Amino acid sequence: MIKNKRGNSANQPEKSSDKEKDDDPDKREPDPDDQNEETGPPIKEMPDKSQPQRDKGQN
Repeated sequence: MIKNKRGNSANQPEKSSDKEKDDDPDKREPDPDDQNEETGPPIKEMPDKSQPQRDKGQN
């Protein structure tokens, strides 16, 4: 019974963590990635253009 209660207790906080985790990674990524985010889009575009160019070069 105690184990069951523990599982339920862990399940409840885990579910809350799951919801918080969804918001945590979303909020956490932009926080530490704040600086990276600014360079994220431009960097993503750079490699994006580089990839197609590489494809053309290989072709």
